[in-house]
Amino acid sequence: MRRMFWLCLISCCATSLSTPVLSENIDVAVQVQGLVNQHGTVPYTHLVSHPQIQTVCMLQAAWAGIEPLDPLQSLQLGPITMLCGQRSINTNTNQTEQIIPIASNVRIVSTDPVSFEPLVTTSLPSQPTVDLQEFINCGTVTTQQSVSLAVTFQRSTSLALSHSVTDTQSTQLTFGWKAGDFSVGGSVTLGTSSSSGTVDTTGTQMSVQRTSSTSVSLAKGQGIAAQLEVWPVTYSQVFHTTATVDADLSPNDQYIHLADMYPSATVRTFPITGAIAITDGSGGQTMTYDDPNLTCPSGQAGVVRMSAPDTTPGRALVARPGGNP
Repeated sequence: MRRMFWLCLISCCATSLSTPVLSENIDVAVQVQGLVNQHGTVPYTHLVSHPQIQTVCMLQAAWAGIEPLDPLQSLQLGPITMLCGQRSINTNTNQTEQIIPIASNVRIVSTDPVSFEPLVTTSLPSQPTVDLQEFINCGTVTTQQSVSLAVTFQRSTSLALSHSVTDTQSTQLTFGWKAGDFSVGGSVTLGTSSSSGTVDTTGTQMSVQRTSSTSVSLAKGQGIAAQLEVWPVTYSQVFHTTATVDADLSPNDQYIHLADMYPSATVRTFPITGAIAITDGSGGQTMTYDDPNLTCPSGQAGVVRMSAPDTTPGRALVARPGGNP
């Protein structure tokens, strides 16, 4: 059955990767401002306030009263005086300067399709998980003994970035990946301060069990050890993509953006590199050995399964003919 993993950035469980786990993040905002500085100035027109001193005068007349004239009245004024004073006023004029604008609102506008390096398969038989059972025939006749073995293995997934970008508006990149029986969906999130993600294994069997059954012949007094070994097998692949950015520039009269300054996307494109990996358990290997170290427990008859198998490294075991029944 096809096994599906939906995977985002950063590891879920520890596993062996052929690339560094630490991510080298490019601060895109710093890089973009460097490009703007390198390009040079742009015209910027703005209002400039100029303070001016203005003299204001007014006439003042003394009041002499009203003389009745029928049907009109005559206004009687005294001496007239002119009063003057000064006040400060501001006048605004347009002024054009050459300035280096500030980049803001940095955003990813396009990405390249994800490409992959060759798949790397790493098998680690030196790190097995083992189910070991021991039996001894304490009876008087040769006997056939059935042996059932089982090993539970925890699968793991990981995705680590070695090159990424930060300080952009949050953007998510998705891609599909297939390794062996596994189909994987990768999702990389690029944000303002870090590149991050999650691993979603909903509906996926992460704990698997390898089983083995066999039958062995035990002569009188003969002891055997039977074991099932399952070891990690990691499928990993380095992936590459790029992110092309644009940014607002202010202030400027032409309302240009970074893409207007640099029409070629080459200088506005940054690399993203990572490695995706899945660790599964091997199919399992069953081995049986003659075990001369076993002795019949006192008072026991027939085939006895030893309750505490001897796991001492380097103990004397003799592979049975065929080795892997």
